[in-house]
Amino acid sequence: MRKPVIILSIFALIAGNCGQTNKKQVIAVTEETADTIPFSIAGMDSVVFNNDVFYGKYKQSWSDSITTEKDIQKNILLLFERSSPKDTRYGFRHFIYTKDTDYWSAIYLIDSIPMDNGRYSLLFSYWNWNWNLDKVSPEKRCKDAQAWLVNYSPDNQYIDSRMIYRDGKIEGREFNIYSHLYLSDKKFVTIDGEMFTDSGIPVVIREDGTFEEFPDISFSATTIAISNCHANGLSGKFPLKQKWTLVSLNDNTITTVETKKNYFDWVENISTLFVNRWEDYIPFDIAFKGIYTENDIEILPLVAENNDKIISLIERNLPDEEYFQQAEVDNIQLHSFTNNENKFWIAYYTFRRKNYENSSDYYTSLIGVAPNGKVVLLADYCVYDDTARILRLKNDFYLYVENTSCGEGALGQTHLYKLTADFEIFFDDTIVCD
Repeated sequence: MRKPVIILSIFALIAGNCGQTNKKQVIAVTEETADTIPFSIAGMDSVVFNNDVFYGKYKQSWSDSITTEKDIQKNILLLFERSSPKDTRYGFRHFIYTKDTDYWSAIYLIDSIPMDNGRYSLLFSYWNWNWNLDKVSPEKRCKDAQAWLVNYSPDNQYIDSRMIYRDGKIEGREFNIYSHLYLSDKKFVTIDGEMFTDSGIPVVIREDGTFEEFPDISFSATTIAISNCHANGLSGKFPLKQKWTLVSLNDNTITTVETKKNYFDWVENISTLFVNRWEDYIPFDIAFKGIYTENDIEILPLVAENNDKIISLIERNLPDEEYFQQAEVDNIQLHSFTNNENKFWIAYYTFRRKNYENSSDYYTSLIGVAPNGKVVLLADYCVYDDTARILRLKNDFYLYVENTSCGEGALGQTHLYKLTADFEIFFDDTIVCD
């Protein structure tokens, strides 16, 4: 007589509502019935979650045989809808973003993993594909298989979620993600095929059940940020689910967004995304934490003005930088801005560098003259004409300045000066996009 092997696993009730509690189920397994027990990663210390090894072992992962509407309807277990899922029993609306109506979508509950303090993780298989293959050319067809790890509280309330696997091809473009899960340590590393990195993105599950990317890097406390290199997020690591207002100086527009994910940009700078899809982007110059209206933010031009006295003052008091000592001035474009009774002067100072290997090249610095007559360097020698702007943020006025590295690597420096009685440096940040 064979002795049964006892396996203890935790399952969420698929048919129950959010008010029900999880039940522990003891399954007696013999050699004859072992093949009927669903595959599970619960209890494993380490798992490389990919299609070949683990994801493919789940019966409801992805099947190439699903090619027709009849096959789809026959295979759906948990949820089937055209367009975006709306079922809230497991908080789908929190972690699955809206899909195009040209796609069918399906979600399967495929695993359950216990955590500490009564919390638990559910593993969902999510797939979507073109619903009418006869009308879609082969190069435009979509096959997108995903797996999501979703955390819940002891009373079955949604906490947080992350995509841990993806095998997709949409309109000829491939999307591939896999993860190395360390279940006992409550952390994992995600490798994204789009990110040009072999190091992966480290993630931990905090004691409150939330996920955090790059746990060794602290969140930035600043309330001002610049764009990452892809214009789909903020440069730096910021807390998620925060509202930020993006300002585009050239377009004279503002946009309110919410931080969604700490990730890399396309050159592997750590950033905080505010879009769901990698191909989406919102060009902007500077962002402010919080929600601002069009009445709160105003972009003002600098007034072109000639003043020989101010030009002479600048020429006699050039900053101490070495390149000014070797400079042959070509042009000085003078502008002004008056805040109450304080008049600020801003000069685009264009010059050539004598005794320099590229002495025929022209460079432009931005030089300021404060109301008290003090001459200050506002931006280094790679400033483009007419790029400085005056920005009113509620009752305060700022000078926005950006300079580059003159083609020697795509480095960008952003400066924000508060216009009080002086050019008070209020914010300064640098990003390299090369």
